Amino acid sequence: MPYATMENLPDFFRALVKGLPDLVWIKDPQGVYLACNPRFEALYGKSEAEIVGKTDRDFVSAELAAFFRRHDLAAIEAGRTLQNEEVLSFASDGHTEHVQTLKTPLRDAQGRLIGVLGIARDISDQVRLREDLQRSMARMVEAERIASQGSWEHDPVRDELHWSDEVHRIFGTDPASHRPSLADFWTRIHPQDLAQVQETYAEAVRMRRPYIARHRIVLPDGSLKHVIEHAEVQCDDAGQVLRSNGTVQDVTARVLAEQAAGERAELFSAVVAQSEEGVAIVDPATGRFIEFNDAATRLLGYTREAFTGMGVHDIEAQQSLEEIRAQLPRMCGAEPVQFQTRHRRKDGELRDVVITGRGIDFRGARYIVATWRDVTEARRAQQEIHRLTHYDPLTGLPNRLLLAERLGQMLAQAQPEHPGYLLIVNLDRFHAINDALGRPVGDAVLAEVARRLVALTPMADAVLHLGADEFVLLVPPELGRDHALTAADALRLANRVLHGLQAPLQAAGHGMELRISIGTTSVPHAQADSVSEVLRRADTALHRAKRATVQRISFFDESMGEAARTKFELEQLLRAAIPGGQLRLFLQPQVDARGQLVAAEALVRWVHPARGLISPADFIPVAEESGLIVALDRWMLSAVLRLTRALREAGKRLRISVNISPRHFHSPEFVSWVQGCLARHRALPEDLMLEVTEGLVIENVDEVINKMKELSDLGVSFSVDDFGTGYSSLAYLKRLPIHELKIDRSFVHDATQDADSVAIISTILSVAHHMSLEVVAEGIETRQQVALLAGLAPQIRLQGYHFGKPLEVRDWLARWAPGTVFEA
Repeated sequence: MPYATMENLPDFFRALVKGLPDLVWIKDPQGVYLACNPRFEALYGKSEAEIVGKTDRDFVSAELAAFFRRHDLAAIEAGRTLQNEEVLSFASDGHTEHVQTLKTPLRDAQGRLIGVLGIARDISDQVRLREDLQRSMARMVEAERIASQGSWEHDPVRDELHWSDEVHRIFGTDPASHRPSLADFWTRIHPQDLAQVQETYAEAVRMRRPYIARHRIVLPDGSLKHVIEHAEVQCDDAGQVLRSNGTVQDVTARVLAEQAAGERAELFSAVVAQSEEGVAIVDPATGRFIEFNDAATRLLGYTREAFTGMGVHDIEAQQSLEEIRAQLPRMCGAEPVQFQTRHRRKDGELRDVVITGRGIDFRGARYIVATWRDVTEARRAQQEIHRLTHYDPLTGLPNRLLLAERLGQMLAQAQPEHPGYLLIVNLDRFHAINDALGRPVGDAVLAEVARRLVALTPMADAVLHLGADEFVLLVPPELGRDHALTAADALRLANRVLHGLQAPLQAAGHGMELRISIGTTSVPHAQADSVSEVLRRADTALHRAKRATVQRISFFDESMGEAARTKFELEQLLRAAIPGGQLRLFLQPQVDARGQLVAAEALVRWVHPARGLISPADFIPVAEESGLIVALDRWMLSAVLRLTRALREAGKRLRISVNISPRHFHSPEFVSWVQGCLARHRALPEDLMLEVTEGLVIENVDEVINKMKELSDLGVSFSVDDFGTGYSSLAYLKRLPIHELKIDRSFVHDATQDADSVAIISTILSVAHHMSLEVVAEGIETRQQVALLAGLAPQIRLQGYHFGKPLEVRDWLARWAPGTVFEA
């Protein structure tokens, strides 16, 4: 057959094919293209002239070309149209379509095969709808499982009964092998309930109305379940049943709970079985109930006598009287009006109801027929489904779904330089507890672990149950704190959790000790972090911790974990050092321009019995971070006041400066503690100088001023340390009851070579002179610095290595106060 194109096809056929939205093509028996329409041209991004005479191998991969050829040959071999689905990528613009392809063998008038006709139609929308339907069906099955409520349908003409998977689960049957029937269903009803259920069904058929049946069923293993059935029966005009369908809900747990609580379950079941929607006839002019059924009174908790004469406004809890009067005329129409509201029962309980109202004419008068359906339990069920979806029912903690949500929030808020942390806590070999002692004991262990974790974690709602034997703790970021300190927080929490969970516990009468592993990672670790990546890192750290023999806490970033661990260990050592007599009081002299001793600054040194002297640069930041700085301050202040009293009693009075941390100063009891310390050690306030930083001064200025004035009134002096390096403000300075400024060592160090430093020092000296403040220059190391500063201000006080390094009290007294006896 000569090559065909769209141009040599009949005009009417060519016009028809070209206008089709489908892809159309013709191949000869060997797979060579004979013709195609414009839609097909877009597939290969070629014109018909470029496509005709070639095969699929000229346009697509060999694998895809072979796929097309197999379907061509299959249609030829079958001698009829064959159909398949495939996804095509269009070379014209790169988009893809899910298509349904029809391939039909073509024959001439003598029946000889001349080629294959292909037609492909875009069914992407149908595929999406089909997938949506499948997902909807899956969600429905899952909802049925969660609610323990299945659905069924019965066709009496064919005698076919269809059960959903949840009904099979409730009845204990296998959906793959069991074929339900009405006769089979009757056999599964408890013999004592069978007559009642059959009568309920027969009554529904006679009355042509829905029914509710509550009864017991007998499972294949002989056990019993309690179920509630809601069903509707559809009949023809002759009363023959055409179809019935309904739901079955497993209420065994509820019934057993009612029985255990001593409730009258049989009476309750009878009431539920006979309940119907509330129905009332309402006067549209007044809203009064003219007539009503017994269900209406039961739903609202009234007797029939009490309900007589009441109106809509007596039970409506959501709408005002004006809104009710506006609503009544709308309910008088022929078309039903439906809305949701709330009714108030006689006992005051509010119930969610769905109201349906429509107007009717009776003997020349217009009335409203109103029905209301109580949907309170349905709404509660929806809320319960939400709770079960996002919270673990055993521990009550948020589950994996909420973890993903909260991790996403942390990733959106935190930055790598100020991260939060995630800790995965694993109960090692937890399955052994379940295997040896049973699932109830394992559940009790999980509940106790959850309780302990919540108690051990200061952040509200920061504990989550990831599932099985794993819990998660989220440590939110704290902006403004450096990376290592936040890592130390995470390690401190991990250690607290480790010790708290490894303490012996009692679960369901069994005593045991748990083995715990904890994996930790920062959140975020990098700028483009993700939830899945965070969990992967934490899991990696957890597996590393589980392999450890001693320290069962692991950071994903080992260097960060080591830094945090070092700080944590130092904190524990310092916590024991303060009351353990390992701290030493050192002094450094402050002299006038002639080198005569006028005061001293107190410094703390730590001598560890094993590690020796530990630098303040290492332990002071740890003390500030952990809060131990308050205890360190108090130790220092007590030691200094004991020293000033001893010096005074020896006739050698000396004012000593003590640094006070912002955390200690801002504590509510700071002033009263200093007052008490002075009294306990019988020390003179005039011998004490408290050094504070500029950063403390600008934070809550009124509080700072009040506390400083209160202590100044006692005679305690105040010095502003490192003046000129922080947020110096003359507006604050003039309000503060301070006595001294300390020029930072950075200005002193450069003063002999840097004119700017000299200018800054001169400015500070000028401010101090006009405000009658003493000035101390720190960091004096050379005679040139002494000469320069003494020349600028003869009254200046000097402190630095040029005059003496800090010495322990006994050595310092021997050097600077000979003959003084001091009992430390």
